[in-house]
Amino acid sequence: MQWKERVQKIGQITKLPENFYPKLRRYLKELKETASKKPEKMREYEKVIQLTRDIVNSRLKKIVSLASAPAQTEQILRNLTEEERFLYDRLYKLISEWRTQIIEYEEEGEE
Repeated sequence: MQWKERVQKIGQITKLPENFYPKLRRYLKELKETASKKPEKMREYEKVIQLTRDIVNSRLKKIVSLASAPAQTEQILRNLTEEERFLYDRLYKLISEWRTQIIEYEEEGEE
């Protein structure tokens, strides 16, 4: 999955399995509990944490890029998880408002 996220173009985002983030959080919690009892599992836990960060950061970059581009097709947005769609919608609105304020300010300054 990490590889898929890295090789895709900026305008594309891989569809994740249903409930990916809640399942991931549960898995990390269980692994952390196991690692606290079995020190030999700590390395595995740290590796999974790093992979998780890589995936989340890669997807976050793509979501920010999508939100700052012109309106996206529903086909692309369908690949976002519920959590990601919430973030996308908020970012898109914020970026659009900011862009409008900057452009209006620039136009006022030109008069």
